[in-house]
Amino acid sequence: MPPLSDDFDATVPALLALSAKLRNHEVEMKRYRKVTFHDNVSVRVVDRIPREYRGCYWMSKIDFERIKLESAAIVDRAKSDPAVDIRGLERSVMPAGLFLQRYLHKRAALRAVLKEQSFQRETGYNDPDDIADAYIEYSCSSRDNARQVGENDEVACQE
Repeated sequence: MPPLSDDFDATVPALLALSAKLRNHEVEMKRYRKVTFHDNVSVRVVDRIPREYRGCYWMSKIDFERIKLESAAIVDRAKSDPAVDIRGLERSVMPAGLFLQRYLHKRAALRAVLKEQSFQRETGYNDPDDIADAYIEYSCSSRDNARQVGENDEVACQE
């Protein structure tokens, strides 16, 4: 996918309007999507877990809030001190235009996979490798970017 054009409106109101528009589009799309499994796939049903033990298996809303607050505090410190490591929190400091570009890349890859799955379902053809190839075609630039970030980290660690 090509980068966003120079005349792209990356102001907060414009991004919020676009985000709402995309969210509404996703809601419309979700109505028509369903999950299906190949005949060879078995889905294991988990019996109900007693309420007092649920916290042992899943993170609670409190856990997620704590993580969110700690992440925000790290990002705030990083704004005033460039030495603060924000590995894993890059999205929190990503410029709005890059955030939107990342979102559009992900949507394009998802559409490619869904299109290939629909084609296979309609034709009775089943090849998981073709589905993987459809995704790889749209995600190779993200893979290359991730590889470059990793190489940069390796060089920084050696210094």
